[in-house]
Amino acid sequence: MAGGRTTEDARSATSRTLDVLGAFEHSRGELTVRDIAAAAHLPVSTTYRIIRDLVSWGGLERLAEGLYGPGERLRRITGAPTWHQGLRDVCSPSAYRFVVDWGHAVALSLWNGDRLLCIETILGRHTTIELASPGDELSVLATSAGKLMIATTPSTVDPFTKALPPRTSAKALTQQVAFARTHGYSTAHGEAASGQASLSVPVAGLPNGHLALTVLTPLDDPALTRLVEPLRTAAASIRAALGARMTHSGHHKAPHPSSV
Repeated sequence: MAGGRTTEDARSATSRTLDVLGAFEHSRGELTVRDIAAAAHLPVSTTYRIIRDLVSWGGLERLAEGLYGPGERLRRITGAPTWHQGLRDVCSPSAYRFVVDWGHAVALSLWNGDRLLCIETILGRHTTIELASPGDELSVLATSAGKLMIATTPSTVDPFTKALPPRTSAKALTQQVAFARTHGYSTAHGEAASGQASLSVPVAGLPNGHLALTVLTPLDDPALTRLVEPLRTAAASIRAALGARMTHSGHHKAPHPSSV
């Protein structure tokens, strides 16, 4: 019909925005603009404008390599499983086996941009160990995983020393990051939680960040550094599981070993 409205135009701006968000309902949580446009039945240009507004509002967030996922504000509102749920499903079996074999608590965390996010935690035999919950943002400076992630950056630690938490000094942080770069693992001794220590090794570089595996023990437990190689073995198992999952799902890039 001359002067008639197209199917796209017949949808309100609100409806189109909801269709963009709806694209993530049955996805793995990471989509390109073209993926979203196809699922929402919208032109790429229209989709991009909606995504830009949603990112500004916090409904979506831009990940690495042109991917988008649900944003922090939307996650807080809905309380729905976040885009890292798939990571938990793949990584948990190997992490659980480590806990069974060695008895110590473990945690998985993801360095995403300048944020360190908890992916999963599993309690071991020491029930007094304090663990974060999946989705929590972790201290970059007070945790062994955070120090390990700083070690993956080419810059000095100076930008990270402007807001040091209690029990952390600039000199100690510099030494710990240098140690991580040399030895490929990092430790924390009471900075994040009084009375407990942790040790972290890299797992894999992913499209949306770097994954680390951490073991947590009482502060006075002499076994911490003896767990480096078993933890690395568990990390390699997780990396292999991630590679198999990405290959099966047709992901354009497999995980690669993180290096520090």
